[in-house]
Amino acid sequence: MINDPQQLADGLAALLGETWGAPVTVSDLVATSAGARRGNWLFVAHSRGEQRGLCATIMPTPDIELMPMSDEAALLRLVEAAGVPVPHVHVATDETRWVGGPLFVSDRVP
Repeated sequence: MINDPQQLADGLAALLGETWGAPVTVSDLVATSAGARRGNWLFVAHSRGEQRGLCATIMPTPDIELMPMSDEAALLRLVEAAGVPVPHVHVATDETRWVGGPLFVSDRVP
């Protein structure tokens, strides 16, 4: 996982920009705890004149995953479709090129 905040912001912006089909900038990165294996980064994504509070859940390396991040995101999407209140997942990837590890980006829940 990338630990440099600017590189992390750039990687998240590029991933979301590709996903949303519009330029994205990322600000206000804050690291939070997500247990022993992964990290959560809270941030604000700016695109098309709007701001969204989001959370990136990042596995530092696929070598320590118990469940692929894309599978975890798929479960969140499944229960969301069934009406369970969970954070909406915007994108999930097992690729490490964006931020150095597999991740998913979801809405931030206060």
